[in-house]
Amino acid sequence: MQGQWCLGVDCTINIGSKTTSTNPVYITVAEHTTLSIGEDCMFATNNQIRTDDAHPIYDVHTGKRLNVSKDVTIGDRVWVAYGATIWGGTKIGSGSIVGAFSVVKKHFPNNCVIAGVPAKVIRKDVFWERNNVLYTDIDEGKDLAEMNHVTYINSTVELD
Repeated sequence: MQGQWCLGVDCTINIGSKTTSTNPVYITVAEHTTLSIGEDCMFATNNQIRTDDAHPIYDVHTGKRLNVSKDVTIGDRVWVAYGATIWGGTKIGSGSIVGAFSVVKKHFPNNCVIAGVPAKVIRKDVFWERNNVLYTDIDEGKDLAEMNHVTYINSTVELD
């Protein structure tokens, strides 16, 4: 995985094995937060992950800080499509897909498609493969009986 990574004081970045990116991913981790990316994730082009908003924002009446930095957790085998941005406080369940140009800032379950601005679940019970359809002749369906050993094929489990 390649990128421009800005790591603040007492911050942590954990990236699992076999995680890849097509192009550099812009990452900032600030204010004692952690970014955790699981194993076998795939990032496209022009992705951004931030635990912070870069500049503090305050309430004019109370002086209270409104945008404190928060951890980001991305499960195993998550595909983040072109131009998607992931903000602090996000948790993405394993096996999920983040749609192109999505803005993600909340908790999402496993094996679902997340898309939009702001992002929401648009489909459940999905899985994805790394084969690129530009270079591979892909058939119309998978024989799931032959793939029962594959650990990332799971039904979506709703969050509590």
